[in-house]
Amino acid sequence: MSYYRLRIEELGNGDKRYYIEKAVLVITRGWIQQQRIEWKDYAGPFTLEETAMTALANIKEEDAAREAKRVVKTTYKDV
Repeated sequence: MSYYRLRIEELGNGDKRYYIEKAVLVITRGWIQQQRIEWKDYAGPFTLEETAMTALANIKEEDAAREAKRVVKTTYKDV
């Protein structure tokens, strides 16, 4: 399951821009293994919030369809 958020930037003239960001898990290994979540730009900019929310809903549907097709388990049978 992926996590998304909506980033809103307000310009000096009062206009707003909406960006869809996706969470990415980053694992660094050294003497101590560390995990952190980074937010990467996924789509945008959108000028209307409704457009951004519609795009986000479509992205979530595509992500769910992709997740449903993913192989979860493989078994073998000797013949």
